[in-house]
Amino acid sequence: QGEIIEQRIVRKTNKWFCQLVIEVTQPEPVVTPRPAVGIDMGLKTFATLSDGREIANPKFGRAASRKLAHAHRLVSRTKKGSLNRRKAIARLQRVYLRVSNLRYNFTHQESRKISTRYGIVAVEDLKVANMVRGRLAKSILDACWSQFTAQLAYKVAETGGLFLRVDPSGTSQECSQC
Repeated sequence: QGEIIEQRIVRKTNKWFCQLVIEVTQPEPVVTPRPAVGIDMGLKTFATLSDGREIANPKFGRAASRKLAHAHRLVSRTKKGSLNRRKAIARLQRVYLRVSNLRYNFTHQESRKISTRYGIVAVEDLKVANMVRGRLAKSILDACWSQFTAQLAYKVAETGGLFLRVDPSGTSQECSQC
């Protein structure tokens, strides 16, 4: 049903993967009337939907911070160029890869749930690159808002819905006098 366009062999932390890019012709999605929803991204709760539902923030980076610190210490204690250092670096890479995979899986699952349940999805157009310059940078990057909105955008389009990015003016960005 599909045609292979490209094939890549990729190595991630001593594991090899074969990536295939396949072009598949899909039929037009059947559009059924579904409700609209607005999504507010946050740090305490990952996302709050306009219908009152909240998605908890799993904080994968915070949960793995002890393992990351331990792995970094092991790397720093080894002699540069040694075999033990290479092993310690590989261990550190595995911890980072696990956190990355957990985030990726979480955002895929939540974006799929929202895209199948709602027809029109409106999300704050947050400038994450500007937000990570402050002291909340670690928490903001741990929440992976950019990845979530990117996945949500294409999944809503796949299901025949409408994805909107809403300008955050009029929200918490303005001061109390505005």
